[in-house]
Amino acid sequence: MNRQMILVAGPYRSGTDDDPTLIARNVAAMTAASLQLFRAGHLPVMGEWFALPLIEHAGSRGIGDAIFNEMFHPIARDLVARCDACLRIGGASAGADEMVALARQHGKAVYYSLHDIPINNAQHEQRSETAILEVAVLNVRPGMEDEFEAAFAQAAPIIASMPGYVSHQLKRCLEVPNRYLLLVNWVSLEAHTVGFRGSPEYQRWKQLLHHFYDPFPVVEHYARTGDA
Repeated sequence: MNRQMILVAGPYRSGTDDDPTLIARNVAAMTAASLQLFRAGHLPVMGEWFALPLIEHAGSRGIGDAIFNEMFHPIARDLVARCDACLRIGGASAGADEMVALARQHGKAVYYSLHDIPINNAQHEQRSETAILEVAVLNVRPGMEDEFEAAFAQAAPIIASMPGYVSHQLKRCLEVPNRYLLLVNWVSLEAHTVGFRGSPEYQRWKQLLHHFYDPFPVVEHYARTGDA
């Protein structure tokens, strides 16, 4: 798979009533997805990265004023035409839906999940070459598999945003449907055991996922051998 330039499209103002804290949360979600794209070997793009500095420099007095409207969506529309694909994330958003429609008009690929995007193996393997592999067998309480997968989809951007994270995969067992295998590549053991586990973000990760496990998983770490 060749490296793709992928526009990340998600809610910006939608559902926020223009509350700066909620808008910042939306931007953070798109930025976390962008980081995962980069670590999968692709080039992420967000319209906000281009538009917002220009809007501020041009003297905009607030979201939705004439200067904002002059630049915000037109820049995103232009980016869609120049990108290879569009990743749609998050909830309802007329603007993000417009980016998807434009991407299709231009013949671009449209993705709705990070897991659907092929890894650029050349870039990915180069970054993963010296990584430490975290391995955890997750036994989820029977009957809660769908809830767990939905919660993991919320939690994935948390771990992907952490310093030292490289990539991850969640696989479901064919023989035991409530059993999952979590594989996470880190640049070092400490990036996981100290950096992630000692972070405020880890508390949110625990809140989303840990109540699904029975028994609680044993986590192990593996390094590449010299003859691999």
